[in-house]
Amino acid sequence: MKVASSPRLLASLMCLMAFAAPAAASNDADVIKGVRTNALYGGMPKQVAGFAMTESNSDPNRHTIRARYEHAEGDAAAVVNIRAVRAKGKVVELPDGPDSVAVGVNNVMKEYSSQSGASAERVTVRETKGGDMNCVKVIRQEASMVRLVCRTAVHGRMIESQSDARAGSGQADALALLETFTSELVAAVRQMP
Repeated sequence: MKVASSPRLLASLMCLMAFAAPAAASNDADVIKGVRTNALYGGMPKQVAGFAMTESNSDPNRHTIRARYEHAEGDAAAVVNIRAVRAKGKVVELPDGPDSVAVGVNNVMKEYSSQSGASAERVTVRETKGGDMNCVKVIRQEASMVRLVCRTAVHGRMIESQSDARAGSGQADALALLETFTSELVAAVRQMP
């Protein structure tokens, strides 16, 4: 059988291929809200508000990123986790911002409120680019430590920052340092692809 090639046939095939390509791309298990895990990972800031990234890893199969940051003066550190939220074995695409139940801090508040020697308080930290984050501020009096745990949703994933600082120069200064780091980091991640 002889098949004639014509410009019309060729154009039809190209049109079909163009429509099939986005459908295939949207079935990619690592894409959430149009963003791949490794695209976020590759864009994680190496320096933020006086903190430098000291280690990091990514697992696209589990949609997770973990990074550790340390402050230049050595008195503060943070661990940042970005991960997909699952329900009934499927990835749930979160709406960006602090409103999803998945990024609430009730369990964090409960955990720290029950520890002796620690006082926990729910606070809202404003992101440098405008959004709010759900946070818990923890003061450990005997260790002179301030911990800030914040959560929000970015690119359909939950981002959680757990940062600690010695309160040597005062709790307010330590908390301000952690809030600045967290807000600038989340704003940087939000600006990625």
